[in-house]
Amino acid sequence: MNIELFTNPELSKFRADEEDVYAYVKSILEKTSKQDMLSWLNTLSEEDLHSLMIPYFSEKLSEDLADREL
Repeated sequence: MNIELFTNPELSKFRADEEDVYAYVKSILEKTSKQDMLSWLNTLSEEDLHSLMIPYFSEKLSEDLADREL
């Protein structure tokens, strides 16, 4: 995946709130193959990878624990 998709200079001309940015990133990632995303993840530093994975797994664990309590 080409990180430049996210930094298109034409798109930086407008001001976007957090929801706009989320929708933009989501639209790009939904069109990106799993293999391309994994390739991009391989280029991330260990610190960046941790910052992505910790919230994801924390949320999944919280959901699992909540399901067990029901």
